[in-house]
Amino acid sequence: MLGELLCTTLFIFVNLGNSLNFERSKGDSTIVNPVVGALCCGFSSVALIYSFADVSGANFNPAVTFATIITRKTTVLKGLCYVAAQLFGATLAVFLLW
Repeated sequence: MLGELLCTTLFIFVNLGNSLNFERSKGDSTIVNPVVGALCCGFSSVALIYSFADVSGANFNPAVTFATIITRKTTVLKGLCYVAAQLFGATLAVFLLW
């Protein structure tokens, strides 16, 4: 469960921080490229999946965890604990950026 918490926190922190930086620099005279945001999201996803795949299955999305519960690849109790950790991790990332 700690893996899901950390993975979700890092994913939300990096991607939300990137979007906040994009929003902040929009009024600036420098040219902001939205492709950088897409690359940040893609590379952070791949890095987190490779980092946490053997620890916790790299579940950092409650929708994917719900799908694993429905397809019976995860028990209901374990899946609900994963979802709780993911929601707490996302909330923690938002508070860290706030």
